[in-house]
Amino acid sequence: QVEGVDFNEVWAPVCSWSTVRMMFTLQMVLGLASSSADVTCAFLHAPIDDEEVYLEMPRGFEQPGKCLKLKKSLYGLRQSPRNFFLYLAQRMEECEMRQSKHD
Repeated sequence: QVEGVDFNEVWAPVCSWSTVRMMFTLQMVLGLASSSADVTCAFLHAPIDDEEVYLEMPRGFEQPGKCLKLKKSLYGLRQSPRNFFLYLAQRMEECEMRQSKHD
């Protein structure tokens, strides 16, 4: 993949350690419970909406003049972390959650 040709934006958001410490402090002071989750095959859930990505046909399935158009992200694509974050942020917003403006 070539930047500017195959993709335009690549980034994966992270939270700052000050936010993590603040959340643990609030949890302890207010007596809140916390939990974590792991999304299995996370990148495979994220749709590719803002660009088109094409693949060569897999060995054994080749058809002259044909290729595959991806509808969802794959591991190994440079833009997969960004696509998954946008997908996750949208789903969390639907559950009335808000992202911190400090990260």
